[in-house]
Amino acid sequence: MQHTLHAVILGIVVASASCASTNSAGNRTEVDTLTGRSFTEKGDFVFDKRVEIVDIRYRETGGFLEVQASLKNHTKDDIQGEVSAQWYDGSGWELTSANQPWRQLIIHGLEQKEVVLLAPRTGAAHFKIAVRADNAYRP
Repeated sequence: MQHTLHAVILGIVVASASCASTNSAGNRTEVDTLTGRSFTEKGDFVFDKRVEIVDIRYRETGGFLEVQASLKNHTKDDIQGEVSAQWYDGSGWELTSANQPWRQLIIHGLEQKEVVLLAPRTGAAHFKIAVRADNAYRP
């Protein structure tokens, strides 16, 4: 069964104006696949205005939770970012480590890009998606 959350989420990220080489966790969107509820923690205002998570769909495929997020670049400029997901079982126990790798992506000017994420093992019932500015990105 496939589920859709429409225009729920502002993804994203923090690009520090200082010379720091690390970026923060950025915005996170949490989706409870059992109730369909979502919650977004807000982050960097400038990045939020540039990139938005406009749609999230999820389904179970062979016992694995699969998520498709639509990211929209509202500017004419290319944006370099990163996306990651954390996965949880039905009891709220994390199935992935907090050091889950971030996947790099480029969203071209005015482009809407689909990103697909797959739970690393069966049993995932909840997920959080985070999108942030790439470490190398400086506005």
